[in-house]
Amino acid sequence: MTVTGVDPILAVALLLLAGGAVGLPGLFRSIVLYVAFGLVLVLVWVRLGVPDIGLAEVALAAGVTGVLLMVSLREAEDVDIDLPWEDDRSAHEDLGD
Repeated sequence: MTVTGVDPILAVALLLLAGGAVGLPGLFRSIVLYVAFGLVLVLVWVRLGVPDIGLAEVALAAGVTGVLLMVSLREAEDVDIDLPWEDDRSAHEDLGD
């Protein structure tokens, strides 16, 4: 298989999408970048000559997992969670000092 001009672009796109999904703030943004990563990875699998793995990638990683993550995010936004670092009390008060 010969390397064309598309291959380095796909490699850089994968690195940027993976870094953005992990490093950027915001759960919604991370999920969208994760799904985009999966879709670009499909192109990589097809370029490598294994379209069957590409089909599995688009169905499972980009499709099912993306939908499950979006539903989980929607359900989690309805829950009010008290985070300990957002409390007005200091740690000394919690420990009884």
